[in-house]
Amino acid sequence: MSGAASGQLMMLSMPHHRALLQLPAASPVFKVDDLRGELWPVLGSDWYLAYNLPELSFDMPYAVPTAARRDAVAEQLLRDATQWQGIAVEKCNPNSIYFGGGDMAAVGRMALIADQLAAQTGSSQQQADLVATAANLRDKLRSYLRPRIRSNAAVLASVAYDTTWGGLIPYVDALGDTETQFGNRAYNDHQ
Repeated sequence: MSGAASGQLMMLSMPHHRALLQLPAASPVFKVDDLRGELWPVLGSDWYLAYNLPELSFDMPYAVPTAARRDAVAEQLLRDATQWQGIAVEKCNPNSIYFGGGDMAAVGRMALIADQLAAQTGSSQQQADLVATAANLRDKLRSYLRPRIRSNAAVLASVAYDTTWGGLIPYVDALGDTETQFGNRAYNDHQ
């Protein structure tokens, strides 16, 4: 092949592309049968797809549908929160930012669920238990986070601000060892 490109790029669109495709238009001038459906040609190097994305929130989009289900979820949450062994922070290696991060996320999520259930509950005792549990979980999360938010070589799970890329990375990785935390210095989970 020689010379400069001429004409427009043609690509084949799949049915799920065409459902969202705004520009350019797909045209069934010819069709190619494929395992995933009919492919139609689209002329143009840029495709504009319109997605109808849901709103994101930390809150549940719906209330628990019945009081019995809500009570069952609340009872299990109260058990989980009081018996939480953790997958890393308390049980395995507290110096791991990799494994400890999942634990902190779980504790934070339990606190949010407790808050939301407390707002929906009919029982004043259960509501008080959920409010207290949410407060305890937030205290636990604070105790996990405090040592980490100070760049401190003595705390392997502490974080440092990366001025090159503008993110938080493990402090030990910032010192130069990119393999200590599975490649988190390069913003990569498992290099």
